[in-house]
Amino acid sequence: MRLEVIKVFSHTDIEEEKQRLLDIYGSLDSLAQKAATIGCTRPNYVDDFMVLKALTSKKPSMRERSVFTGSGLFAFLTPRRMDLLDHLKMREVKSITELARALKRNYKNVYDDLKALEEMGMVVLTRRKNKKIPRLNVTEIKVTVDGGGE
Repeated sequence: MRLEVIKVFSHTDIEEEKQRLLDIYGSLDSLAQKAATIGCTRPNYVDDFMVLKALTSKKPSMRERSVFTGSGLFAFLTPRRMDLLDHLKMREVKSITELARALKRNYKNVYDDLKALEEMGMVVLTRRKNKKIPRLNVTEIKVTVDGGGE
């Protein structure tokens, strides 16, 4: 079994990442120089250069793709977790309590599922005052069941 998780970043996410890299390196030219001179010993300079160059293009876009494999994915992607992801895709929720009520599930079980999905990068939990707000962090999930024996 193969699970592919894809996130397409929003314009705001792109601008924040671009600004983060500019705050660290100053400019694309400065980073290019570091990547060229120190890139062999510090490959993160080359990676950051490629990202910043793409983000400073006329129409920047950014996608993140993660692939997970193994038979344990069936156990991880339970029907309840898939329902939870589907609900977050369709509706914005203001708290875990609200999500648990909407799904007609126990708060602790929903929280545990959210924490597991957060570890896989599928969900983000943002703290606001005394609440944690769950938000879907992916735009696409593909599940592939590989054929055996050939």
